[in-house]
Amino acid sequence: MAEIRFEDIFKSYGSHHVHSGLNLTIKDGECFTLLGPSGCGKSVLMRMIAGFEMPDRGKIFIGDRLVSDGGTGDTVQPNLRDLGVVFQDYAVWPHMSVFDNIAYPLKIAKENATDIKDRVMQIVKLVNLTGLEKRMPSQLSGGQQQRVALGRALVANPSLMLLDEPLNNLDANLREEMRFEIKELQKKLKITIFYVTHDQEIALALSDRIAIMDHKGNVMQVGSPVDVFENPANDFVFKFLGVSNFLPVEQNAGCLMVGQQELLVDNKPDIKAEKLVVAFRPSDVHISRTGTGLKGKIVRASFLGADMDYLVDVESRIIRTQLNTYKALQENLILKEGDECSVNLSAVTWFDETKMHTEGVS
Repeated sequence: MAEIRFEDIFKSYGSHHVHSGLNLTIKDGECFTLLGPSGCGKSVLMRMIAGFEMPDRGKIFIGDRLVSDGGTGDTVQPNLRDLGVVFQDYAVWPHMSVFDNIAYPLKIAKENATDIKDRVMQIVKLVNLTGLEKRMPSQLSGGQQQRVALGRALVANPSLMLLDEPLNNLDANLREEMRFEIKELQKKLKITIFYVTHDQEIALALSDRIAIMDHKGNVMQVGSPVDVFENPANDFVFKFLGVSNFLPVEQNAGCLMVGQQELLVDNKPDIKAEKLVVAFRPSDVHISRTGTGLKGKIVRASFLGADMDYLVDVESRIIRTQLNTYKALQENLILKEGDECSVNLSAVTWFDETKMHTEGVS
């Protein structure tokens, strides 16, 4: 059983309050990601689960076991918490082979040599390092070193894995490859994974559930990747989960007005407020050279290979859209700076401007 439960957690460093009354539960056997901007306290929570730090107040449970009590100071030592940890910088021993790096926790636990060999070779196969067990870290790629770190964390059969930004130092292709490998490992081993990152793509690809934190360490929303993406609790969540557009809208005599232009959309706002903000993704923006819609002007046109990326000025507000290059060619939508266009929106989300978390509307 590796459910993790935070109860009323407070943590400060001097006058800087990182967490104030945080409550959160990670279910047994799920891949749970803590997603938020740098400095919001994600890694602090992970270090408290691992036992490297104590909460000032509050309790942390792993399963039914109380492992940290900020009130009494009682704590279970890290090596007794039945967990594996993988850090951003791999922390692979440079003077040890792949085999010895992975075997290290078992040797510290004084397991017998036969059991160590059998278990290490099982893990070597599991993390796709077969044939490389005699190599030194200097002979490995970044992705292979990360697999060594994963293998070392898994070799003692932990019920819980803590992953602190482990893919940050990899290039884009390796990051994509490794995030799917981590998910496959989690499915095969049926262990609980607590993953910390500021990368929304990794969080959406890996997670069973995601908790999104703001800059002050407050949990804004917890839910499945689809739920938090399609039904954001507020504008902070919407903005943090990918490229976003915001336009201020006023309700006037039943009409939705963007500046001097009427906005026509299928899903009308159900918010009782005069001043609204309509939020949407670049993929929700549909442009044409003529026709109905908001009138705008191209202020930047970028060819990105598979896509055309446009910045459009609508009523002195800049919005971004992307269009498949092949489709743009077919529909005569290879536009250049200064071209006028019509803009229509789909799948929009509405917010009350007076309750926005972001600093202004961008």
